[in-house]
Amino acid sequence: IGDTNGGSEQYILGRAAGPSWTPDGGTIFFYGEEGVDRQVLPDGREFVFDGVSNGIVAIDMSPVPTTVEQVQLYQGNDWKFGTARWANVSPDGKMVAFDAKPSGSYRIYFLGTNDNQQYRFELLGEQGDWSPDSQKFVYRSGRDGKTGIWMSNRDDSGHVQLTSGGNDSFPAWSPDGKTIVFHREDGGNVDLYAMNADGSNVRWLTDAPGPDTLPEFTPSGEIIFRSARSGNWGIWKMNIDGSNQKEIISNAGVGPDWSGSRMSVLP
Repeated sequence: IGDTNGGSEQYILGRAAGPSWTPDGGTIFFYGEEGVDRQVLPDGREFVFDGVSNGIVAIDMSPVPTTVEQVQLYQGNDWKFGTARWANVSPDGKMVAFDAKPSGSYRIYFLGTNDNQQYRFELLGEQGDWSPDSQKFVYRSGRDGKTGIWMSNRDDSGHVQLTSGGNDSFPAWSPDGKTIVFHREDGGNVDLYAMNADGSNVRWLTDAPGPDTLPEFTPSGEIIFRSARSGNWGIWKMNIDGSNQKEIISNAGVGPDWSGSRMSVLP
């Protein structure tokens, strides 16, 4: 974790991907990779979390743990999706979305943040984000044979295709609900684009050499994103219109699977 000016970085946990804060800041949900239950300490000792395995996991952030020994993890019985990649808590704090592919194509599933609360509907797609009112979800999908960015109600109804770009990925919804930012590969480069929430008025935000990807909004409407334009992966920030692009964390290497590297900003 760190602040959005690039300071106060603090290591929390290893084998943890795709984190998402709860609205009150008290918990982070994430995907625990294989081996998350066995953390190796700097002195070589191994710290074991009994009852936790790869899948969706919650970590108590109140107070923020400063050592692995202080970490408290929780995993519900229905959270052990070994093929998941990230977690995304709804703005109202009641649900957690994640994508996984137990078989076939990726699908987006939903869990309740309360114990043993399971939602049985799912969306055919991946890489998604919530609307500010927690009622809709925007995501990448090839449903109905049409690849692009789609929007649906969270109960798997009201499907609307917003873009038809086969490479359009990683959509993020602005706090005011008016804008969706996503990454698009065109001409061999990956850049960030913005569009209105109904899919209209698509516009270019970045055009630097090297990929720009994984956008995430701050509460004030700035965009945090990853970029390799300098030759190394770093975390950058810009205004919603693409202006004032600046690196805030350098040498922040991203894993081989970008979709396991989702970022989250405390609401």
